[in-house]
Amino acid sequence: MSKPNGYQKIEVCWSCGNECLYTYKTFGNCWETNACEICVKHWAIRRFKNQFYLDLRNLIRKKGDSWSWVTEDDGDLERIESRVRRTMGWACKELGTETATLILNKALKDYWNEVKGHWVYSSRPEVSYLPQLTLRRQREDRAGPL
Repeated sequence: MSKPNGYQKIEVCWSCGNECLYTYKTFGNCWETNACEICVKHWAIRRFKNQFYLDLRNLIRKKGDSWSWVTEDDGDLERIESRVRRTMGWACKELGTETATLILNKALKDYWNEVKGHWVYSSRPEVSYLPQLTLRRQREDRAGPL
C-alpha cells in the first residue's frame, strides 16, 4: 500500500534518538527529513572546536599529503589572529555569540594545557627548559601523521 505524497510521521533520529519529522515523497518513493537540530548543533560545535585547534596552532595541510598537518609559522601572530577572527565570525553566525565564545575559551584552555602546561608540569623537569622548536619536533616525531 502506497502512502500519499506529503504524508508525515515522527521518528527517532538515527544518531541521537531525538524526534524528527519525516515526510513521504512519492517521487523517488522515499522518506525525507530535515537534519536533526541537536545533531547539527553538535556537529557544528565539533567542527568549530577542531578549526580553532588548527587556527591556534597555525596548522596547514601538508603539500602532497591531504591527511597530514604542518605548522606554518609559530611567530606569525597576525596570521593566527586573522584565522581565529575568521573562524569566530563564522561560529557566531552559525551558533551564536555565547556558544562561539565558550568554544573559543575551551580551545584556548586546551591549547594552554597541551602546549604550554605540558612543558611546565612535565614529569621530566629538563623538558621545560628545552627550546620550543625542539619540543615541537619531539612531539611531531612521537605523534606521527595525524
